[in-house]
Amino acid sequence: FLKPAHLEYAIEKATEVGISRFWLFPGDKSEKKQVSDQYLKRLETIILGATKQCGRLFAPELVIKKSLRDCSDPASLLLFGDLNSETIPL
Repeated sequence: FLKPAHLEYAIEKATEVGISRFWLFPGDKSEKKQVSDQYLKRLETIILGATKQCGRLFAPELVIKKSLRDCSDPASLLLFGDLNSETIPL
């Protein structure tokens, strides 16, 4: 998970540009490995506020996964981008 201020900003802006679903998972270098129920409610509040602000009809779904492996779904298109030219391809 990102640091709380960064995660909240990313969720707000991604909601405003039309993301339909967020999949959050703890990475190897995440500070926290779990998200509290209180923090999930805060993220839902941020999503709802951003949805209203940009005039969307439907709020994006917030899904918490246990790991990156749980995010892979053969029926879905997953995109990953890294601007560093020295990055090893996945």
